[in-house]
Amino acid sequence: MASYLIKDTNGVIWTPTALIRWPNLFVPSLPKGADPSKTPQFSVTAVLSAKEPDFEEFRAVLWEELDRACVAKHGANIAEMRQRGRLKLAVKRNNDPEVGKMGQPGFKERPDGLHFGATTQFKPPVNDMNGMGMSSDRSDEIYDGMFGQIGVTAWGWTHPTGGKGVSLNLVGVVKRFDGDRLGGAQADMSAVQADDNVPEGAKVSPAHDVAGGGAGGAHDTAPAQTGGGGGNYGF
Repeated sequence: MASYLIKDTNGVIWTPTALIRWPNLFVPSLPKGADPSKTPQFSVTAVLSAKEPDFEEFRAVLWEELDRACVAKHGANIAEMRQRGRLKLAVKRNNDPEVGKMGQPGFKERPDGLHFGATTQFKPPVNDMNGMGMSSDRSDEIYDGMFGQIGVTAWGWTHPTGGKGVSLNLVGVVKRFDGDRLGGAQADMSAVQADDNVPEGAKVSPAHDVAGGGAGGAHDTAPAQTGGGGGNYGF
């Protein structure tokens, strides 16, 4: 059993403590090279370690949520959609050679973990490690390389050009503790969201207690262990 409530009473999925990369939580922006006519987004990337005590439980709950959103939008689960053709998922393995993240700080130390990007058009609530809400005057405390929990919901999308996928809506962030400032360049979020046909419900970060994610497991301060089991989740 997990040490915290992975899926809260509002249906939000909370990560264990994760490395936070490329947080853009106070001022929305567009990915580099994006169509300037598109709506700017708030975004963040979470890098998860397989050594977290709650990692396997979280992965199972997240997969179930992604599968549910896939069926709701596309009429088939992830496995069936992949058999029919390529389906874009927001969640990737850190060591996936097609993604090519293993040379970047935070990914190479967690080879058996996962990462995902999450976005929203509306400013997500951000809490500090004491559970207090944070505003833009404290933006220097939210940085690339800190550790925290991310709250997300899943939604399926279809692009006008025919592409299909399941992405993650950013609902909230809770900072857990400080880490080394990485100062990386802006993340390429284009693969984790649809530019068009975004369901209205996926744009809104629902009101909830962002501190409800719980402790989120042990502090992630050492390299991830190799190996590890887990179900047949596809990531």
